Amino acid sequence: MEISEGIPNFEKAEKIIDFCPAVKSFRTDQGSVYEKLPDGTFRRHKYDGVENEPMEWTMFTDKDGDTDLRWARVKRDISKTTGKKIFFTIIEFDENGDGKKMLNHRDEVLDINDDFDLLTFETDGENEPEMILQTPITFIPKVGYSVFEFNQNGDEYHQGDLVSDIEIKT
Repeated sequence: MEISEGIPNFEKAEKIIDFCPAVKSFRTDQGSVYEKLPDGTFRRHKYDGVENEPMEWTMFTDKDGDTDLRWARVKRDISKTTGKKIFFTIIEFDENGDGKKMLNHRDEVLDINDDFDLLTFETDGENEPEMILQTPITFIPKVGYSVFEFNQNGDEYHQGDLVSDIEIKT
């Protein structure tokens, strides 16, 4: 028996990427606490006691990016009447600003020190998706930045509040 047979998700475990190793948790200005899990994802504990399962991606954006993502939410609400679908993906850029690759999973990140943008797409399901927003993001929480997270498929998301406090591992 190979060692990998006895360990569930062995290959995935080898590729765990902790984007912010010094961070233990962070809190938003509305009182939600995001606890970092061993796999580098964050579990959200809402201020009202509800606990949410972690999503594939947790990222942060400045005020301009937050405005972009609020617009994406409006577009998603409108899509209920138009039949269009909104989804997200991330693109990684090298130091020259050239796009390296579109990312589907956390373990595809080539270099955490690269620049990343969140791309928002809209599609009617028949034609090619149209990119409607390109928002600079970071994977490291910063006070004053807003939280945005989405699932592996990029079609389920949560737009959080502003980061107000970051707890560092001691």
